[in-house]
Amino acid sequence: MNKGAVIQRSTPSLQTASWQQQLQQAFRSVSELCEFLELDSETIKQSCAAANIWQLRVPQGFAACMEKGNPDDPLLRQVLPQAEELQQHAGFISDPLQEQQQSPAKGIVHKYHGRALLIAASECAVHCRYCFRREFDYAEHLLDPVQGAAHFASDSTAASELVAAMSRQLPGYLVPKLVREQAGLGAKKPIAVTLG
Repeated sequence: MNKGAVIQRSTPSLQTASWQQQLQQAFRSVSELCEFLELDSETIKQSCAAANIWQLRVPQGFAACMEKGNPDDPLLRQVLPQAEELQQHAGFISDPLQEQQQSPAKGIVHKYHGRALLIAASECAVHCRYCFRREFDYAEHLLDPVQGAAHFASDSTAASELVAAMSRQLPGYLVPKLVREQAGLGAKKPIAVTLG
């Protein structure tokens, strides 16, 4: 190498759309998303009816992470409307945690003493099918019985086994605590996990 030679670094030009542009370009149609992912017409037919109860919204960048041709891709299953959403299930209601009653003002949920949740946006960039946002703006924990999400339900044993497996496979990493909310309790209820 020549002394005094300058090494040129090349940086790939990344033209990332703003978040506003990404939202505008997001998939909002089951048929467009399924066409992009090369899924069959039967998948489209089964998903369209459920999309009528809560709109599909999937940013193109998220869809690009999904496996084409696989209707069981885990990322796709989070966002693709399912016929099961139209079924009624005992105990699954619109506001199982009574959060709408605990909203002293629009955009604020005051469920726990000394804490409040500020809802800064009316909806997310991605419409996850199991989310409370279809009825109310909040949820991130074990599935609570919100209407339309029963097919995502997993019992506490299966969830505990998953958290235990993550803890064994990721020693030294922070693994989320497993909790479940129950209407009327002052805090989330921890679910015991055996790491055996």
